[in-house]
Formats: sequence, C-alpha cells, structure tokens
Amino acid sequence: MCNAGIELSFRDIETSGQMWSDGGTGKTTAETQTASTFLEAGWDFVGETENGTEDIWWILEGQHYPRLWWQYGKAFSPYPRDSVVDDFESYDAENQVWFSWHDGLGYGAPPDFYLGNRSGSVVGDETWIFGGHMETVIVHGGRQSMPYAFDNNKPGYFKYSEAEKTLSYPRNWSEGDVTEFSLWFRGNLSNDSELMYVAIANKTDTPSVIYHDDPNAVRIDTWTEWIIPLQTFTNQGIDLSDVDRIAIGFGTRGNLTIPCGRGKMYFDDIRLYRPRLAVSDALEVTVP
Repeated sequence: MCNAGIELSFRDIETSGQMWSDGGTGKTTAETQTASTFLEAGWDFVGETENGTEDIWWILEGQHYPRLWWQYGKAFSPYPRDSVVDDFESYDAENQVWFSWHDGLGYGAPPDFYLGNRSGSVVGDETWIFGGHMETVIVHGGRQSMPYAFDNNKPGYFKYSEAEKTLSYPRNWSEGDVTEFSLWFRGNLSNDSELMYVAIANKTDTPSVIYHDDPNAVRIDTWTEWIIPLQTFTNQGIDLSDVDRIAIGFGTRGNLTIPCGRGKMYFDDIRLYRPRLAVSDALEVTVP
C-alpha cells in the first residue's frame, strides 16, 4: 500500500490521548476524518488518480477514518470503481477545466480554439495564475472544485447559461448496478434566484434536461448533494448504455431573449452510485 512507510501514517491524538508516539504523525479527530490529510501524504483514494489508480482507500468525511475499499462491500460503497464521472481533481495549468467543460466564453486562438456556446456561463477563474483557475478553498472532497459563473443577461449572449462536457469515461451508465446520479453544489446568498439543471445526451439525440425542484437552490451556501435517479433520464428517452455528453446549466434551457439572473456556483464530485444504505445502517469496522 502507498502508506507503507511510518512517515505516511497518522493517529488521532484526541482519542488516543497521546501527543507523541512512534506510531505515526498525530492529528486531530477532524484532520484524521478529512481526505486532504491523507491525499497530501500520497494515499491512493478511490476517485482520484494523482496518487495512483489502485483505489485502495475511501473516506466518509467528518464521520469516519479512511477505510479500505472492500470493508463496506460492493452494495454500500459510495465510490463505485467504474463510475467516477468527474471529481475535478485532474485540472491544472496544462489541463485547464474549460478544455473539458465548454462554456459560453470559449478559449484559445486558431487553430486550437473553441468559440464558446454563446450562453452566459464561465467555468474556472478568469484571473487564474500558475494553474490556479480551480477553487482550492471552497471544496467538497479532494483538493479542488469547479467555479462556475452564470449571467443570463449578458449582452450578445443567450439568456441562459450552460457548460457541457463530452465524456470519454464512463459512458455506460447502465453497468455496475448503478441507480443514481449525484452532484455536489454550493451557491451563495447573493446569487439571483435561477433554475439549475443537469442535461445528459446520447451522441445524436435530444438531451434529457432535469431541473432542480428548488428555484432557490443557487442561493444555498453550504455543500449540498443533488441526487437524480437514473431512471429519470431513461424515462426521457436516454440510452444509458452510451451517454455522450453531460451539461450543467442555469435558467430555462434554450431561452434566447428574456433576461434573467446571475451568480456564482461551485461544483464537485459528480458520481454514479449503486444503492446506498443510510449511514446509521452502515457496517462499523474498527481500524487499529
């Protein structure tokens, strides 16, 4: 395992009552229940590739220490191996987020450029330097999240905002017994109230557009999970065995003329899940 060396091990000084020990670096309970503590030490977690692809560990942040992948079993695991859609950890100065999530602003210059989709969306931080176009403070899991500004009254642009990603993997959303689409978002009280939606599409078909049922969701200023049953997309004609594109948007999709609101959001940890047990039903495992 990647934490084989004693210098990469940790212990909870609050529960052990020991400030110093040869048994690893002392951390607070909060620190030992936070993924970044272990990610920075090189532990290979499910859903990230920077520390390896063996997917040895996963963590339920704020509630448990890291657990080995197999300890909760296939049915409960919140991070199925074959369904990480986007955790936003791979984007940096070379692999900039707008190369994958195409927004209204576009990027580059001929011949390697994208003109933008003419909507009011802007992903990433336009003032980025040294690869800092991702958010590293307001983060749900891992080390960074995607900032997303929407402006549905931008002169010369459509009156809705959308950023779209073409998938390379996973495209088959029907394998592995997955049943749910999950997306974590965080807004701001200063945002204008605006509809938020997720759209997925096959290569040639019309997208399935699902709106959040709370028009004020964009004003929620804590990390919030939005769960959509995959059957909802199927009911709208999507073939889950070959999903080509995913989009996140604000406003009424296709609105070209009626001015609407603006604001800024953050997104993280877009995943597909197998059926999940409540935390209270989870198997408790004692790790020395």
